[in-house]
Amino acid sequence: MQIDNVLEFEYGQWTTEAGETNSSNWRELNNLVEALERIFKTHDLGGCEFFMFTDNSTVEAAYWKGTSKSRKLFELVLRLKKLEVKYDIILHVIHVSGKRMIAQGTDGLSRGDHSQGVMQGLPMTAFIPLHLDPFERSPKLKRFVEDMCGNLKPKFLSPTEWFTEGHKVGTFVWSPHQRLRKW
Repeated sequence: MQIDNVLEFEYGQWTTEAGETNSSNWRELNNLVEALERIFKTHDLGGCEFFMFTDNSTVEAAYWKGTSKSRKLFELVLRLKKLEVKYDIILHVIHVSGKRMIAQGTDGLSRGDHSQGVMQGLPMTAFIPLHLDPFERSPKLKRFVEDMCGNLKPKFLSPTEWFTEGHKVGTFVWSPHQRLRKW
């Protein structure tokens, strides 16, 4: 976790009992929930927006659905929802590829490897390019949208055009992106 310019991390091993009685989905989400709970005990971050990235699609789906068939996963999702309300936060749980997690360093950290990605001192934003327009991040996406629109010939608007060009007659595509604040 990166707060200000400080990278906070921990790693360890699950006990045999915890590893055998809980799914990997539960273990991964439990790690994220406990980390967020610890952050609020040590930092005054109420009212902030948090981005949690995982390569676990089950965890992401459970969060966005707000529930899970697994009672244990449901309880973890409920803890996250309670944190959102208690601390007035906006939480985004976002699925990313396992390859991105490996490059960023989280995957290796779970095995004690401190030699990848952010552990080398690279900025977290190098691995989570939310500051880029979605079409910059994935050129194939623009071609896909153009193909889907067919003869409608969409015009891709810049943020400055959203409130001018976007109100004219035509087919327009808005692609807002996040501007990450530098803490």
